[in-house]
Amino acid sequence: MAMETASWRPAGEAEEIFEHVSNWGRWGADDELGTLNLITAGSRSQALTSVRDGVTIGCGVLELSRSAANPAPALRFMTLAPDTQTEPYGICRDYLSFAPHGPGITHIDALCHVFYKGLMYNGRPAALVTSAGAAANAISAVRDGIVTRGVLFDLPALRGTKFVDPGDPIRAAELSAAEQRFGAVREGDALLVRVGRLARREQLGVEAEHIEGSRHLRLAGLDIDCLPWLRERGVALMLSDAGHDALPSPFGPAVSPIHVGCLVFMGLYLVDNARLDALAAECGQRGRWSFLLTVNPLNIDGCTGSPVNPVAVL
Repeated sequence: MAMETASWRPAGEAEEIFEHVSNWGRWGADDELGTLNLITAGSRSQALTSVRDGVTIGCGVLELSRSAANPAPALRFMTLAPDTQTEPYGICRDYLSFAPHGPGITHIDALCHVFYKGLMYNGRPAALVTSAGAAANAISAVRDGIVTRGVLFDLPALRGTKFVDPGDPIRAAELSAAEQRFGAVREGDALLVRVGRLARREQLGVEAEHIEGSRHLRLAGLDIDCLPWLRERGVALMLSDAGHDALPSPFGPAVSPIHVGCLVFMGLYLVDNARLDALAAECGQRGRWSFLLTVNPLNIDGCTGSPVNPVAVL
């Protein structure tokens, strides 16, 4: 079966939007934090007021099972276990190996993860990333972690469906409608967009995410017209239970236009493959969709991303 494609759209449409939302130079030539600069000490303190019940919800996952949509899962095996020890004092140890950008692991993308026409965020050359790692825009720029107010947009609930279909991307007007239902997004906020990826898997099977004969996935996500909306609102961080982009992309040169627009031009960090169903249920039960959110990447020099377990505190 040939790779599925969306109705092609002119590359110039994407180029115009990328230029419009660009934050290159906004926070100085040496900046590597991008939109995380919008999170201030004041906004963090204000985010604490979102905590009312003290309930914590973890939104991370690391899948160990192989599937059509996760062909290279994380690997785990025991290096020490009680069944191999005879001494009175025992200890358990295991070994874990993973590729941070896999579709079965919740991870945050560094600003060096994607480049476009030879450049990455803030106009830096892609050549700064070599086989030795990234000399700029690496995930270590976020070594102090991210703490801010989060707002969850539950798009299936807004649409009255079980999940967002990959062929029907989320448009900017829908994000505005979501604000009316779930609450306004303030500058410095993290926006969490639930598309119902797990619900789609349950109904159609995990194979529905895989495009036969291609390494590409079929996932629900945002249309490119959402990029100006995100910049206007001052979104500092975005999380999705899929990969943010509606895939396959209708733009040939920009295979993942949301990733290109956010990471390369806006400097907007992305957390892919978050688990948002439990959080959506808790928010729906309480009738409020904002909370304190923490995201803490591993502090490793030169890396293009990191696994994370985002935690929402309601």
